[in-house]
Order: sequence, then structure tokens, then C-alpha cells
Amino acid sequence: MRRPSTSTTLSVVASAVAVTSLFFSMNTYWAVQRPYIGVVDVEYAFIDSPKPALHWSLIVKNVGALPGQAIIDAHAAAVAMGTSTRPLPELLRGGDSKVLIMPGQTVTVTRTLFDENAWPDVVKHVRSGQAVLTDTIRMSYQGGGVIWKSSFDYTAVFRFNATSTPPRFLTVSAEGD
Repeated sequence: MRRPSTSTTLSVVASAVAVTSLFFSMNTYWAVQRPYIGVVDVEYAFIDSPKPALHWSLIVKNVGALPGQAIIDAHAAAVAMGTSTRPLPELLRGGDSKVLIMPGQTVTVTRTLFDENAWPDVVKHVRSGQAVLTDTIRMSYQGGGVIWKSSFDYTAVFRFNATSTPPRFLTVSAEGD
């Protein structure tokens, strides 16, 4: 039986290295050439009249290199005070909340908490820190071309912290792919 020559062995090794390098280069390229969509900031304002309210906006931004079509799958907020927790009504979601976000573009998702007859002074309690406001948003988004689209998910939880200086929404958790 004839042994392979040194040049044949080197050719096989060189080909394997080239294929591996190509694989890593393609993965690096595809990791960069996609949308990256998530919440980058939360802005808020307390409104005292005509009815006390807390108005806040989640600033969603595409920091990736390609446009992405985002869909809000769920957007839930709740206020907890003592042992009682009350959810706020959900916003539009699914097909009603599709938006194309270009690279560098921001989109605002807003919510408002009003004092209610069933729970008077809730805004005052959130403002003072006696009640805790939590906001959760779950989005999916797609990037890619006409033939091949990649899907990604993003979930974030924010909590209003009245005792920080200045008071602000803090990120409790955020994860995406």
C-alpha cells in the first residue's frame, strides 16, 4: 500500500484550514450584518393636572447594520402596593404593532398610568415609592432578505425607582438573541 505524499497531506490540511476560516468569516459577517433591536432608554413625566398621571415611553432602537421589522408580542405593566398587584390594560400587540425600524432609527412605545376610582392616589404612591410600577415588553423582529429571513427575540423588564437620585426606570432584566 502506498503512503500519501507530504504534498498531498499538506494540501488536505490547507484545505481544511481554508474551509474552517471561511466558516468563521461567514459567521462573523452574519453576526454583524443583521438588525439588533431593543430598548435603549425609558423617559417619563409626572402630570399633575387635570388628573394625576405618570406618562412613560420606551425608546426602542435598531443599533444593527440592517433594517428589522419588529412586532410587539406582549407589553404588560403592573403596579404593586403591599400585597396587591394590579395590571394595566395591554396595548396593541401582534400584527397591530408591526413597525420597520431602519439602522439607527428609534421608535417610541408609550404608556400612561392614571389615578383610578378603584385605586385612588396610585400615581402619588408610585411617585413616593410606596407602590412599585413594573413594565415588561417582549418583541420579536426579523431581518434578512426576501428569500431568507432570520427571526430574533427580545424581552426586557423595567421598574420605576422613586428612591434613586434622580428617580428613574431601572432595567431589571433584558435578554435577546
